[in-house]
Amino acid sequence: MREQGQAKPRNSSIELLRILAMFGIVFHHFVWFNALDIDSRPWSFNRVLLEFVANPMGKVGAALFFLISAWFLCEAGLGVRDCLKRIWLMEREVLFWSFTLVILSVLFRLPGSSMKLVLKSMLPTLTGAWWYVTAYAMFLVLAPFLLVGLKALGQRQHQMLCIMTIVLWAVLAGVVPSISLGMSLNFVPFCFIFVLVSYWRWHGRPASRREGLIAFLTGFLLTVAMGLGASLLQTTTGLGPAIVAVTKGEMWYLRDLLMAFGLFIWFERSHFSNRAIDFLARSAFAIYLITEFPTIRTLLWTKLFDMTPYWTSPWLFISAAAGIALLSGACVLADLARRGLFALTVDRHRGAWFDRIWDSAVTLWVSHESSITSVH
Repeated sequence: MREQGQAKPRNSSIELLRILAMFGIVFHHFVWFNALDIDSRPWSFNRVLLEFVANPMGKVGAALFFLISAWFLCEAGLGVRDCLKRIWLMEREVLFWSFTLVILSVLFRLPGSSMKLVLKSMLPTLTGAWWYVTAYAMFLVLAPFLLVGLKALGQRQHQMLCIMTIVLWAVLAGVVPSISLGMSLNFVPFCFIFVLVSYWRWHGRPASRREGLIAFLTGFLLTVAMGLGASLLQTTTGLGPAIVAVTKGEMWYLRDLLMAFGLFIWFERSHFSNRAIDFLARSAFAIYLITEFPTIRTLLWTKLFDMTPYWTSPWLFISAAAGIALLSGACVLADLARRGLFALTVDRHRGAWFDRIWDSAVTLWVSHESSITSVH
């Protein structure tokens, strides 16, 4: 998604990170939704790579994708109108892909096609067809008030809020099995990350690339240590899957946040301009929308990219990465067609319909308020 708050030229390093974050998300989905359950397989070179490299990439990628947006939102000075307009612009792309993919699913009778999916696709954001879309839209509804509230806290109270949320959600909910403290794949993790990013943006000092590298490596080592420790516990004690589940990570876990913030620091401190990267990054969101549509997800990860026949191949990881890169490229090409269509239609006056509706609503509201005042 384009960040409207960026008035100055884009830092292509951040745009490259956006692309890499989406690549990590898709790679994670390849492992998580694959027909082959890697947890059912004994430890091997391929399982180590998928468990400790590919699998965490998705959670880190999701945190990064939002972190990039939050970084610019902190300085954009957004009001209610600005945030609702962002939802409006995002919804156009979401509806395009929702309608297109559900029609293709029905026409080609893809597994998972149903009347329920058709109805859900009519209102994808409200029905949670894509969890990230719904969560991000909900966050944007709250963002103007979060901005005001966090600025009103001041540095000291904001710092205390960061410490409390890190202890509760990044540490406790990220280490102790079966404890979530209200965290799930919804807008709450976005609010949590926004609290951290806004403090860093407003009150923190610029971090160095060395500090970013240390943060990333610390998070990665924690991931490996917890994964191996949980596997050992399950093997020696027979404890249930809850022990292993906590090793899979979530975007709010301490180790995943360390890796996400570390990578962001590294790329944010690098500055260069590249039009090709900026151009491609505008379609990163479409990769998620296409590959995470229910019928497409099933087709991809249980049929086309089923890794069962290749489990013992020493080239599994590299082949999977190459395949996902090609898949992402195909999604970008499809989105280029969508962008071209939008350029000829709705983007000729980008957001004009929203502006008219908003202005009409404001006029009606002011007129209503004036009539009430005159009566009294």
